[in-house]
Amino acid sequence: MTTWGVRRWRRVPGVVGGALLSLLTAVPALAGQDTDTGRECRDVQVPVALAPGQSADERIYGSLCTPSGRSPDTIQLLVHGATYTGLYWEFPDPSGGSDRYNYAAAANKAGFATLAIDRIGSGRSSHPLSTTITLESNAFTVHQVVAAIRRGQITAPDGKQFHKVVYVGHSYGTVVGWVLSTDYGEDLDAVVFTANVRGVTVTALPLVYGSVYPAALDPRFAEDGLDPGYLTTVPGTRDEFLYKPARFDPALVAFDEKTKSTVTATELTSPRGLLNLPPLDVRVPTLLVVGSLDSQVCKENFDAIPTVTGGGAGAVDALLAPFEDAPLPLPQQVRLARLGGADCSSPETLIAYERPHLGPHVPSVDAFILPGAPHDLNQALNAEDYFTAVNDWIAATIDR
Repeated sequence: MTTWGVRRWRRVPGVVGGALLSLLTAVPALAGQDTDTGRECRDVQVPVALAPGQSADERIYGSLCTPSGRSPDTIQLLVHGATYTGLYWEFPDPSGGSDRYNYAAAANKAGFATLAIDRIGSGRSSHPLSTTITLESNAFTVHQVVAAIRRGQITAPDGKQFHKVVYVGHSYGTVVGWVLSTDYGEDLDAVVFTANVRGVTVTALPLVYGSVYPAALDPRFAEDGLDPGYLTTVPGTRDEFLYKPARFDPALVAFDEKTKSTVTATELTSPRGLLNLPPLDVRVPTLLVVGSLDSQVCKENFDAIPTVTGGGAGAVDALLAPFEDAPLPLPQQVRLARLGGADCSSPETLIAYERPHLGPHVPSVDAFILPGAPHDLNQALNAEDYFTAVNDWIAATIDR
């Protein structure tokens, strides 16, 4: 039986204003049925604008899957992290052909619909000028995807509309979810934030920033015409900051390298971003999920710094040097991230650590910690335990 730590807070009534963007359409493509897993999947595209008042000239791509012969009332919107695509949620098993790493298949088996999107600038979604891709444009484009669901423009195969939307984010996708649920609080019915909290380990900075370079220099993206602000991971570094110090299947990391995507410099460095976190106001039930060996938010990984950056003890100082003379943001505008990992020793300690970051109106906060798991939870050897925990929580939280 799967359990999660539970700590509840009284619901504080409140209304978050905002209007959904109109005139959105979803364009189905590549319809088909996955007979091996008993689910139906098709591609959808949603026209989006990068900011309010702009034309919807960009596209967000997504893979919509539902249990065969069923029309769920609840859809999970799956949002990946940096240098991934929606494939993160449907990762194949390169060594065994199983669904052990496929979160979407597990959610479909549990009776939910899933929409795994490629964030703006990633995968098959549009790749506008890199400087236009920020935390704000990520949240706004995802907001428009939710609007398409709410308006019945993305539906089950029989045309039935989804009435409840649960956001599930990974890593940078969690950061996007923080802003989405704060700025567009009426969008969602519940949120699942995985592989990210307000604190970062000291070693996360050199591991992340020291492992990326212009995507145009990488053989995988050399012919894509991306501007210099599009970044990807240096070949051979993904295992250091996404998987270690946990145990993992080397064949899986090799496949990860072959299918990696991009992140933009502005996503990593914009004032309202990874290091400068906005005050949040999450107003829906929340589940926190981390791996106990996540080297970015839970466990320091000093051994990997020389391997990734070649910088040894001076790597952190060198990394932070360009920011030393930068103007500090005003306290009322942002909340600085904590430097130092979260206490991931138990669900209760994780909730106590993270709950204040979510704002004063969050109605409930639960947590699940996957033992021995890395930052990439979906690729953990015991990922299916976390799949079960999340879907059990959603089923218990959302009346389907």
